[in-house]
Parts: sequence; structure tokens; C-alpha cells
Amino acid sequence: MIYAAAAAAAAAAAVGKHDRERAEMLAEWHKDGAEVAVVVAICKRWVKDIIALTLPARWWIELTDLPAGASLQQALRASGKDSLADAFEFSVVTREGHPPQEVSIVHSALATACGQLLVEHGPEGLEWIRSLEFHADSRHWDEFINAAVSAATGNAHRTSAIIAHARRLVTEMIAGIEEGTERSSSGEDLRAQLERYRAGTSFESVWNSPDFHVELRHVDLLEVVARIDRDAFIAIIEALPHPGLVRQCFLSQREFTQLPALAALLPRLAYSLDSCGACRNSGQAATEVLHLATNALLVWGDQAEEFVGNRKDFESWQDVVFAQEDKACKEFCQSLTEAVFARVDSQYLGWPWLAEVLKYAAPSRRGGTRTRLLNKPLLLAQAIVKQLRPRTDALKWVQEPRPGERQYRVAAVLWVASSTNDFDSEWFESLATQLVKASAQDLSNVAALIGSQDAVFSRAIGIALSRDPDFSGWISRCWKGVRFEREMAWRSRGRSESSNPAEVLLIYGISTLSLLLLDSATNSAAITATWRELNDIICEGRLVERSYDGDGWTRAIEWLFAAWLKAFPEDAQKTALTNGHSTSTRFPALSDSVAPYVGVDNDFLAVLTGLSAGGVTFEQIAAACSELNCDLEGYLKRFAETRRAPGRANKVTARYMAQADAMLRSAPARLPNTLA
Repeated sequence: MIYAAAAAAAAAAAVGKHDRERAEMLAEWHKDGAEVAVVVAICKRWVKDIIALTLPARWWIELTDLPAGASLQQALRASGKDSLADAFEFSVVTREGHPPQEVSIVHSALATACGQLLVEHGPEGLEWIRSLEFHADSRHWDEFINAAVSAATGNAHRTSAIIAHARRLVTEMIAGIEEGTERSSSGEDLRAQLERYRAGTSFESVWNSPDFHVELRHVDLLEVVARIDRDAFIAIIEALPHPGLVRQCFLSQREFTQLPALAALLPRLAYSLDSCGACRNSGQAATEVLHLATNALLVWGDQAEEFVGNRKDFESWQDVVFAQEDKACKEFCQSLTEAVFARVDSQYLGWPWLAEVLKYAAPSRRGGTRTRLLNKPLLLAQAIVKQLRPRTDALKWVQEPRPGERQYRVAAVLWVASSTNDFDSEWFESLATQLVKASAQDLSNVAALIGSQDAVFSRAIGIALSRDPDFSGWISRCWKGVRFEREMAWRSRGRSESSNPAEVLLIYGISTLSLLLLDSATNSAAITATWRELNDIICEGRLVERSYDGDGWTRAIEWLFAAWLKAFPEDAQKTALTNGHSTSTRFPALSDSVAPYVGVDNDFLAVLTGLSAGGVTFEQIAAACSELNCDLEGYLKRFAETRRAPGRANKVTARYMAQADAMLRSAPARLPNTLA
């Protein structure tokens, strides 16, 4: 494996070196304008000879199928360019060994010649010319497009011919789909796919639409049109009946892989709603472009910049790179949101856009000697929230999608409502309670949500609810106020039948406490009060509430007790030990917190695991347990013995069994005993 990785690295380095040498050689060749013009002219004469053959209409030609006299090698040799002729023959016929450097020169000239002729001759009947460019080298696509754009710029006749032909090709393809004569390469009925999309057009159906499995022909024409007449390009894509086709138009164009180009396009695209306020079946390019722009923003910067220098300078270099990333990401977020909210339908686009951004998972951690987290989805979500106004139909909007998607809309509503300058805590608490009671949101994986507090959804909930100065009081009142809805969840036979507001409040409490712990300005009393209320909810919930994923409440216990030291900083100081013995006679906060969970079960091991992960020592835990007449070693041994019985272990139990074994191994010979 090591040798394979080393070989792959060496091969990548060789390719990189070859590409640099090729680029340097091409740059040097392009300095000789006269030589470039001669070689391009030779290639153009050869392509014109192929045009004169009046080939049958097709999208691809093989150079080996051309008549013997139609050889670019012969044309180059006739002009005294033997080295270029040998190079092109190598790329077409030989294709073995290391290619001569001159190969890139011929490919560059051929790409330029094909681009010029596409416009000068007119695109009619030249569908196959793209295959010549690909035979040359697809790395010269930019030269092909640039040559076509240069040939069309300033010439109204050529420009109109290119645009008209592109429109005709798209119109014919749409007609074929509508009539059922256009089929995908796999034989899929494209008309049926289009009808399914039209049956329920919405922002979400456009955003999450699958690919449309038919290739847009002569896509090079669309890129030329986009470069010479942006309005004509917009008119063409607005006529496309399916978002998958719009996606093809952009993914095939390098110009639109960059965020600034996509953001600049957004204010110019047609509105997503018709005159009656309904979502249009076609002309949904704005939503698709917004999706592409969002992805371009969120994947930006994932390729780490290479550091050159000694290790001593690495950290200072890293700080500069991180600062540049943060600044650039915020600027990109601002430019994208400004482009969206310059539109008349900005509120229609903005709300579901925010909900989709909240679905993005936790960002990856980067950094060399230090771990670093750039939460790009969160930065984008914050920029969107600043532009939105609170909804007057919040509950209706939240209930529109299926239950599994409602949590993101609830988070969006709460975040925007909490961001107003004239924040009213009483009104906000009423809104939050109403959404917990009536939204019927379905949290599909509670345990996963507990473990992903970096995810945008968790952060959004925490930011929104932490704005309430009496959050701990609200969650306690809300828990009691939704007793009826919780009981209804007890009677449900499965997750699809009913949501569980108990789990919703659990996630709300954990997300908010997680954010409070991160904020250094938060009053410690507020953190302690929130921890206590959340602990009361978990104590009751683990006994009476249903958990569809099995270990949601147990994972919540572990997470809660991992935060114990931060929630009780004063009591943590009292539990300090000197020479293995407690410096105080009682441990009120720790022992009182642990008391409801003492037992030979997963929940008690979750408490111990969380405390250990949070920095509480084994001696401190044992001392607190002894206050409760609990023999910690004895409980750990009984847990390990009973859980090893056949049929008793699962993944969660196995993890806690390992924790019990580890704690027993680390137990000192004499545990502190405050009872003595």
C-alpha cells in the first residue's frame, strides 16, 4: 500500500511537471505571431477540405475514417512542418510512449482553426467540428471557444447566425421531448420524466431535480452564445423545460464554474413565479443557477494551498491563509445574497434557499499543526437571514413539505424571527411553542443530530433560541405544555405516523446549550440553569418517551454530562482532590446530577463516559457516587458481567462495555470514600 501510494505520488508529480513544461513551451511558441498564423492557416485549409467532402450529418467523425488525401500530416509536411506532422501522427496513430513536445502546438493551432471556422463558415452542418477539437486535445477547449468568440465579436451577421442555430437546435430538442420522439441513451421516456416534474413544480423540486438524461447537442455553441450575447443565452436557457437541461448548460461552461459569473447572472434571470403567484413550470433557471452558485461557494477553498518554506514559518503562514479564507468567504456570501435579494421574487427564493443551506452537514476540519474549522454554510446562512423578513404564515409554510423536511423550515423561521432589531421574547416564545406543538416535524436521527453540533441546522437552532433571555424557563414550560402531543407520540406505531415533540425539545435544548457554552460572554448562571432544565427533561424523557432510533436519549445523557464541568465551574473547583482525597466533604452538584441515573444499565455508563470525556477524573466520579451509597467499582463489574451475556450486546452497549473495562483498569487501589 505504501509503495502504491508513493508510486501514485510520483506519477502525479511527473504529470504536473509535464503540464508545466507543456504550458511553458506553448507560451514561448505563441510569442512568434507569424509562426502561429502559418500553422493555424494550414489547419484551417485542412478543415475546409473536410467541409468540402460534404460529410453526412453526424456529431462525431474519426480521423482514421477520412479519405487518404485528407490528412493533416500531409498538409503540414507540404508546408515544411515535418516535426509538427510527426507529432500529430503520433497523437492520432501511434499513441504509445512519451508524446513529442510539438503535439501541443498542433493541437493548439487546430483548436483555434476549428473555433474560427465554426463562426466564419457558419455552424450549419458543422456539428462534427467539435470532435476534431476533442481529437486534438480537450485541454485546448478554451482556445477553441476563444477563437470562435473572437471571430464572432463585432460581426453582426456571424453573431446572429450562431444565435439562430443554437435556438433552432434547442427548439428541435424540446419538440422531440414533448412529442416523445427524443429518447435518452438508455431508452428512458423523457416525456414521462418531464411530466412528473411538471406535476409538482416548486423550489424544492427544481433544487433537488435529477439529471435529465439527454445530451444538449452542440453545447459549444451555447458557450459561444453566452460569451457574445448574454441576453440571447438567457433567453435560450429560460425556454428549457427541465432544470436538468439548464444544469447541463452551465456545467459544460468553464466561465460559469466561478461564483462571480453565476452571481452576476442571477438578477437578469426571469422571475420564478407567474402573474398569479404560482411557481412556473419552465423558466426556473434562477433556482438552478442559485443552486450552482451555492455549491460553488461551499466547495470553494477546499483545495489547500501548497506551503513552501520551513516548518518554523508554517503557523504564521497558516494564520494568513485562514484570515484570507474567512474574508473571501464572507465577501462571496455577501455578493451572492445581494444578487438574489436584488430580485423581485427574492423572498420567494430566499426562504427555501435558507432551508436548503441548513441541510448542509458539518464542515470538514482543516489545518496543519492546529485544527481549524471554516463553517462556510453557516456564513452563507447568516448572510441570508439578514435579508429576510419574519413570515406571517410561518406555520402554514412549515407544514408544506413532508415531516422529514420540516425541521429545516422551523429552524429558518426561528432564526429570522430572533434576528429582528425589536426582538419580543414573549412573542418569540409563543411562536417557538406553536411550532413545536403543531409543525409535526420528524427528526429522523436524533443520535446523529446530537453528535453533529457543528452542523448548520444545530447552529441555527442554537443561535435562534439563545436570543431568548429566559430560554431555560421557556423549555421547561414548553415541555409541560406539549404533554398531550408527547402522549400522542407514545401511541404512534412508527415514525411516519407521528413526530415526537419530546425529541424536538431535546435537540433544541442541546443545540442551545452547545452554543451558550461556546459564547464566552454568556452568564455562567444561564448555562447552569439551562443544564439543569435539560437534565430534568432527559431524566423524565428517558423513562417515558419513545425513541425511534433506540439510543437517542442515552446519547443525550452522554453529551450532557460531557458538559458538566463547564456548566458547574464553581462546584467543579470544590471537587478538586489533593493527594487522591477530596478537599471537601460533599459534592452537591455532581452527586445530585448523577443520582437519577445510578444503575446497571447503558444510561449510567453514558453518565460515566460523558463525565470522563468532559475532564472529570475517576476519583471525583467515585467520590460523588459514594455520597449516594453507590459502589462504583461494583456497578462497573456487574455491568460488564451482565452485558456479556448472549443476546444482550449491541453497538451502543459494546461501546459502554469497553468504557467500563477501561475505567476498571484505571481505578486506583483505594477509592475515596466519604462515607467512612
